[in-house]
Amino acid sequence: MTSASATRSSASTRAARSSSGRSEVSDQVAGEARGQNTRLSDVVAVELGEGLAAAYCGRWLRLHGATVIKVEDATTGGDRLRREDLTPDGWRRSERRSMFAALHAGKENVSLDYGSDEGQSELHDQIFRADVVISSFTRDELLERGLHEALFDLPGDRVAVSCTPFGLDGPYADYQATDEVLLAYGGSMSTLGQSKGPPRHVRVPMADFVGGVFGFQSALLGLLNPAAGRYFDVSVADCLAANLERVTMFYSHLGLIHLRGHGMHRHFAGHPGGLYPCKDGYVMVAMAGSPIQMMALLVEQPELEEHPLFQDRLERHRRPDEFDELILPWFLEHEAEEIVTKAHELRMPFGYVLRPSELLTDAQLAHRQSLVEVAVPGLDEPARMPGLPYRYREFDAEGVALDPLETPQ
Repeated sequence: MTSASATRSSASTRAARSSSGRSEVSDQVAGEARGQNTRLSDVVAVELGEGLAAAYCGRWLRLHGATVIKVEDATTGGDRLRREDLTPDGWRRSERRSMFAALHAGKENVSLDYGSDEGQSELHDQIFRADVVISSFTRDELLERGLHEALFDLPGDRVAVSCTPFGLDGPYADYQATDEVLLAYGGSMSTLGQSKGPPRHVRVPMADFVGGVFGFQSALLGLLNPAAGRYFDVSVADCLAANLERVTMFYSHLGLIHLRGHGMHRHFAGHPGGLYPCKDGYVMVAMAGSPIQMMALLVEQPELEEHPLFQDRLERHRRPDEFDELILPWFLEHEAEEIVTKAHELRMPFGYVLRPSELLTDAQLAHRQSLVEVAVPGLDEPARMPGLPYRYREFDAEGVALDPLETPQ
């Protein structure tokens, strides 16, 4: 940590547990999630509310070694993820609690009555002791619980991060929203799906995860540079809109509307590009500067190099379906692994569309130890979940890497 954290005392002396609270989160998910580091080990964070974005923000702080204390409302039976889980069919009542385990591995827990004087006193004590306070409460909920002034008037160099669907001001400030609503409202859903079908949504809470990452970045900014501010108001809808830079830029500058279908490659970066079906699934086709002649070699029809659609880039853009008719038969006769392997040999950056089962056994992720194991109630074996997606590479005093990158063979 930098000098911004030098005045903070250690987590062991700052973190206080309530005698009336329970410490179930760590016990139920087997304590620490392997794969974390200790860069923020002197930071204590308190997490308020049930929002997934706030929980994901807290998860990232925990993965970096912070002590994260999740405060639950005893009058409602605790976090709803103790009773619900995300299944292939959507949110359902479940005792498996895999999402709860994924978001709260290694966190501590306090349960209190928000409405009682004792609960309010304990809650304010927890907030006062924390370096970072993460909240998913809307503006009305903060006022209702008497937390508005407490979070806006934190002492010293403490940091508060609010992760809510629409932020704490504006006409939607007091609205709640599901992940699907946020994907729709933030514009992302308009880009997903087939051109002749309705907009689609991804079957994971992607909007909340994006908001949680922005919340984590805000917390780091406040910890490292107190002058940057002490209260960060993160709107998940704003985060999603910010991710559509290319879509909004093309419309505002060129008047072009992104069309669903193969993706941005078809409409703006030329054709071919996007998802293509194959014998056992799909592959992502991306030319990325590769000569179009490489496609003719890939599909084992070198004579296609002389075809008008291979000769004229603009014509491929205007007549993409006709071009696809030339190459799709070969794709449908070959499996994804064979296609991608051969494409890589031709220096074409194709990619697999990995299923969850394939993701868990992927050689690249395994080499980097990107997946960690967490015990989940009801499962005999630990579940695997993403850990830190990056490494800290260490250097000595002279700037020489202690773990130098390997030279490709």
